[in-house]
Order: sequence, then structure tokens, then C-alpha cells
Amino acid sequence: MNRYLGLDRLGLGLTRRLLNIWVRPRLLPEDLDSLQIDQNLPVCYVLEMRSLADLLVLEREMRNADLHRPAAELQIGDFTAPRSVFATARMRGWLPKRVEQQVPDLLRNIADAVVDDEAVDVQLVPVSIFWGRSPEKETSVFKALFAERWKPKGRLRKLLTIFLHGRTVLVQVGKPLPVRESLGEETEKTTAARRLARLLRVHFKGVRTATIGPDLSHRNTLIGQLLKAPPVSRQIVREARARKVQDAEVVAEARKYALEIAADYSPGFVRFAEKILSWIWNRLYDGIAVHNIDGLLALSRTHTIIYTPCHRSHIDYLLLSFVVYQHGLVPPHIAAGLNLNLPILGGVLRRGGAFFLRRSFRGNKLYAAVFHEYLRANLAKGVSIEYFIEGGRSRTGRLLRPKPGMLAMTLRSFAGNADRPLAFVPVYIGYDKLVEGQSYIGELSGRAKRKENWLDFLRSIKILRSEFGTVQLAFGEPIEAAELLDREAPGWRDAQSSEDKPVWLGNAVEVLGDEIMVRVNQTAIVNSVNMLALCLLAVPRQAMAEQDLIRQIEMTQTLIKTIRGARIDAGPIMPGRDVVSEGEELGMLVRRSHELGDVLTLAADQAVLSTYFRNNILHLVAIPSLIACGFLHNESLEKNRLMDLCRMAYPFIRSELFLPEEEDGFELQLARCLQSMQDLGLISEHEGILRRAHATSREAGQLSFLAQATLQILERYYLVIALLRNRGSGTLTQKDLETLCQLMAQRISMIYELDSPDFFARDLFSNFINELKKFDVVWADDGGKLEFGDILVEVSEKAQNVLSEEIRHSILRVTQA
Repeated sequence: MNRYLGLDRLGLGLTRRLLNIWVRPRLLPEDLDSLQIDQNLPVCYVLEMRSLADLLVLEREMRNADLHRPAAELQIGDFTAPRSVFATARMRGWLPKRVEQQVPDLLRNIADAVVDDEAVDVQLVPVSIFWGRSPEKETSVFKALFAERWKPKGRLRKLLTIFLHGRTVLVQVGKPLPVRESLGEETEKTTAARRLARLLRVHFKGVRTATIGPDLSHRNTLIGQLLKAPPVSRQIVREARARKVQDAEVVAEARKYALEIAADYSPGFVRFAEKILSWIWNRLYDGIAVHNIDGLLALSRTHTIIYTPCHRSHIDYLLLSFVVYQHGLVPPHIAAGLNLNLPILGGVLRRGGAFFLRRSFRGNKLYAAVFHEYLRANLAKGVSIEYFIEGGRSRTGRLLRPKPGMLAMTLRSFAGNADRPLAFVPVYIGYDKLVEGQSYIGELSGRAKRKENWLDFLRSIKILRSEFGTVQLAFGEPIEAAELLDREAPGWRDAQSSEDKPVWLGNAVEVLGDEIMVRVNQTAIVNSVNMLALCLLAVPRQAMAEQDLIRQIEMTQTLIKTIRGARIDAGPIMPGRDVVSEGEELGMLVRRSHELGDVLTLAADQAVLSTYFRNNILHLVAIPSLIACGFLHNESLEKNRLMDLCRMAYPFIRSELFLPEEEDGFELQLARCLQSMQDLGLISEHEGILRRAHATSREAGQLSFLAQATLQILERYYLVIALLRNRGSGTLTQKDLETLCQLMAQRISMIYELDSPDFFARDLFSNFINELKKFDVVWADDGGKLEFGDILVEVSEKAQNVLSEEIRHSILRVTQA
């Protein structure tokens, strides 16, 4: 190392000490064991650019991690190198300086040794070091000159960079690249070395794009480009001709729209916000548990990422960007509703990457053209985007039907320029407690939603005095845009670029939206609050003996594990007793002591909001609960008959709860659930007959409680069918039917004191009716009136196998009133 910059050992030691004092690197991943570096194989580190500072930082971090050091000798068979590190490029020349990509001698020696001897292998560990990690835009002119960027630095620039950004250094250690596996069948030494060098350059380019992001033009420059883009220019001309005004007047209007929409991303602000948010999260939460991040990190190096999280809280905006930034990725630009573009607050959000959109573009083609071009321009640059396809925050805890707008614009933009792969990444966010909890209770109880304003923001500051448990954030399996379009619109690549809506777009967007929702649900992490809500809302008065509650929790955990299998990382499973303890700590449970055993009940103010947390995971128990419903009023059932009942109900429950669509998948899950329920003693099978546990047994109670999870869904379905039969075929429009269903469900809730606002949610009735139409159970005549035939009658009669006579008569009495 004494040859670096001509420094002798004394000078090198002094440089190392100065760097150790000033530089504060952050190492990713924090757990280097996750890289699975084989300690039995030689390790050689690879830097992107030859740099003494980078080398010394790497040496320090590997020494602290107790790993093989870059300064140590590298022994490969009979070959020995003085160091275990090399760089893939270096600076050459003076004015101007240029980057020289190279195949280093050490890499050639490694390739030669592996080709010559089949017993030899080496792990190449790529390490990317970023000083300042900002995209190529910075509000501070001086710091912008020396922040991390795509253009390499000379020695003087590097020295100033160390001084200015020594406190914001990111060290990203990549997964080891086994040389033998990478070379495959390659036996030519020269070609082998070049192949390895090319693989390393591709890796470094991907990491740099994911970490510092693409070049971000100044906001005013970007807006100027938007207004000159052909689709916007053409729409400006059309508008001017239609209104009979000067083009300049319409241009000014388009500029106003662009200023309203565009983000004003500031890396400096993001670094400042990270520190503020770290403090806020420490005040609010016991921790943020992040799941499945490794796949995202790898994907971000090769793809433009569209983050599509579920929407539970306004905290979602900040939380996802914070987590992404903490793991070394550039935060996404976030689509936010115009209602959040408040004075001052709107500017702050813009600097964090928020761009704003109106709820509807209908009737305003100029606004639509400007917004679409803004989105297209960012995607073309590789800017990651985040938006909530549900449109708004869920007030019931269920996923909402996806809105097509942003998905449609994204697919159209990608189809017009598919040079860089694009992937949609579903994200599940789960909370122990919601900061908006009290307002949600009010809205669920019938209070109108209030428009956001500054007073609400100031009132929210008081939440810093409260505690909200732990947040779960999990990244789901990505959806490749190209693969989706190849499957749903095979000719999309050959279609000519056009401003007209492609004929394939509607179907592709619908499939994509549903698939995102399914994958969000598949990624759900079950927390203690979810589990307690699921179990306690199933029993009268929301109270259970402590030991019964613990057993019900652990039984449910077993069923969920069976359904999910080993493919999905669902996080650790807590013992039932720990789940109860956590519920007490969060103030969700009240303990009532008794000599025969304590009783646990939901706190008085938790019943309504608990339905929200139960609904977060309702999809995970839908199939076993559906099976359990078959035994609520039947001691035994033929297995084939039960499976037929489940098959009949599953398409509607699947649509409502966003469950996987594949028939084979359902059959497999149904079989696994039946077997698991037999293993747990809930049911038994003999000669094709399924029988529930003895009525007085503990397992019979568990089976009955399990059924309650989907029972209200089935009751809601029966209400729709009963109303249709009562009013007759061809008498009600869909709108009329939805209104009647909602009113009847509200009445039933009042009579039977149901604390479940989603029982009378209009959108759930609408979705069920749409599914009935999809399967031709009902259909609309020329006048829009709903007609039905024998299939609806058959479904109504089969409900007798699931719903009790009391429930059916109660619903029928209300519908006939």
C-alpha cells in the first residue's frame, strides 16, 4: 500500500489516523453474515475506482467486522498476491482527467489460477463507497461540486469531498461473486479475465444508480422540458384553437399545472429529514421491523422501481422513504394528493420527493398531458416512484379496490420506452397502533371525513407524547412490467407509439392492480394486535379466559403457517403468552383477576378499532374459517360436499380479500387446511365423512371461534341474495340494490349491536354484486335492472348448510320489513 500516492509507511499511518478521526462510514448490510461469505475460500475485495481514501475506509470496516482484510496477502494455489484488493478503474491524465477501465493484473492472475486448477476458487467481494450519496442535484452550490456523482473525481476534488462529506459515507458490501461459477465453461484466460471485469462493472453501475439515483435536472429546467414535449405542445395548440386564445395563455396555464405537480427533491433536505425522522420514530415506536429487503436491494440495481404499498396512515409516506434511504437506496418520488399541498408543508414534502396530483383529471386534457409527461420523464430517467393504488387510506383495515389511474399512466409510459426494466414492488405496512386511530373510530361510526388543514397538522404534534408499539414493513414479490405485458398484451412491443389509449391497457391495468393487492396480502406480517383482535372479536363480549385465549392464538398461528408455507418470510412467531403480554402493554387488553383463572377482555375504547386490525389479516384465515363455517350447524359433512361449498364461496371471498386466483392453488390450500385442522383435533375424517370435535370439547369451541372470521362476510352475501329474491328479478338497478343492502345491514347492526362498521360498507356490497355479474349469476337488462335465474336460488338454498336458521330468518325478516 506504500505506493499509493507515493506515501511511505509513516505518511500512510498519518493519513489513516486522520481519516479515522474525521470519517464516519455507515456499513450496509449491517449484518455482513447475510452475505454468506465462505470463510474457507480466498476473498478478494473489488473497488470501483482506485482511491487511497476508499481503500483505507474499506480496511477499517473489514477490520472492525473481523473479516479478511484487504491489506492481507491473497493465497491462490501457488500464486501469492501482496494484497487482497484491486480496483476496476483508475484516473489518467491531467487536463482533462479521464477514467481508464482496466483488467487489473491481480484479476488476470485470479482468472488464470482458476482456469488452470479446478480445485481453486476465489470469492470477489465488490464494495461500493459513496461520499455524500446525493443525486446530481444539490441546493448548496459548493457541496454540489463535491457530492457523490457519476463523474469521477481527481485527487484535489477527492480531498475536498472527504472534508465536506466525511460524515455521510456509505459503504455497500455486495454479495460475493464466486469466480468459478461466474466463468462457467470459459477456459480462455484472457477472455475469462475480461468477462469478470465486465460483470464487476455492471454490478458497480447498478449499485450506483440505485444508491445515488439518476441525474436530476433543476426543477425549472424540467418544467421547461415538459412544456416543450410533443404531447404537451400538441395539447397546448389544441386548447388554444378550441378556446380561440393565444398559445402563450395556454402555455402559462400548463406551466402553472407543472409547478403544482413537480417535486423539488433536495438531497440535503433528505439527509436533514433522516435525522429528524430518526428522532420521531424513536419517540413513537419501539422499532421498525423490515422484512425481505435483500431482494429489493438486488432488484434496484437493474430496474426502475415502482413502490406500491398498502395505505394505512399518513405515516406511510415518510416511513417507506426512511426505510429505503436507511438501506442505502435513493428515496422514491412520492405521488401525494393535492390535499396535502398545504402552505409551507407542501414545500417541505416536495423537497422530500413528493409530487402532487388531483383526484380526477376528467375534463382537463391539458392537466392530464402535463402530468403524464412528468411521470414519463421521470420513469425514463430511472427515478423510482411510490404511489398508493388504493387512492386513499383504508378506514376498515381491508385493502381497497385499486384505482387504475397511476397504474395506467405507468404502463403507458413504460410501453413507450422500455429500455430500462421496470418492476412494481408491493409493500405491506402494519402498525400496532395508528396515529389516526381516534379519527378513524369517528369516521367508522358515521362522522364525515374532514379535509386536512394546518390545525390538524399542529394537533398531530401531540402524538409525540404517545407510544405506538412496533411497525412492520415487508417488501413483497416484485411484478415485472414486461412479463405482465407479454402475458396480458402479447403485441405491446410492436404497437406504434400513439397518444390514443392502447386497446390492451384496461385489462392489463386491472390484472396488475389485483396482482399487486394479492402480493401485498401475501406479504402481510401478523403482529400481536392483529392476532388478539381476530381472536377476541370472535367471542361474545370480547372476553376470554387467559389460557383459552393463548390456545386460540397458537392454534390460529399454526393454521396461518400451514397456509403460507415456507416460501414467504412471515417474520418470527411469538408464543401466545408473549402476544397477550404485548397486548396488555399496548393498552389493548384489560385483565380481570379471578381465582379460577384470569379473564382478558378488549379495552372499552378498542372494540371498533379492533375490527380494523382484524381485517388486516382476515385473508390469512379465510380458508380455514370457511371450512369451520360448514360445521357451525352440522356435526358432520361429506368431504366432497364441504369442498363444493368452499369452491362456491371462494371466488367471492377471493375477490373481496385479494386471495390468489389459481384454482390449483386453492385446492392445494384447502387440502392442507383440512389436514392441519385434523392434526389440531378440530375435525376428524372417516370414510369420506368429516366430523367436528365433540360439542363439549375445547377444540369444538376453537372451531366455532375460527368460523366467526368469515361468518359476517357470508351473512352479508346472503343479505344481497335475500333482497334480490324478495324484490324479484328485473326490479332493482345495481345502485338501488347497493343502497338497500347498506340500509338493511345498518339496521341489522343496530338491532344486534354489531361493532363492525365494515358489515355495512357500501363498496363491499358493490364488489359482491359485480362478482355475481362476472359469473353470470345476475345480469342487467336493457334498462339496467338486475335479473337472475335458477343459479341464485341454488346459492340461496346452499346457504342453509352454513348459516343458522336464526340468522337466515333474522335477515329475511329485515329484508321483508
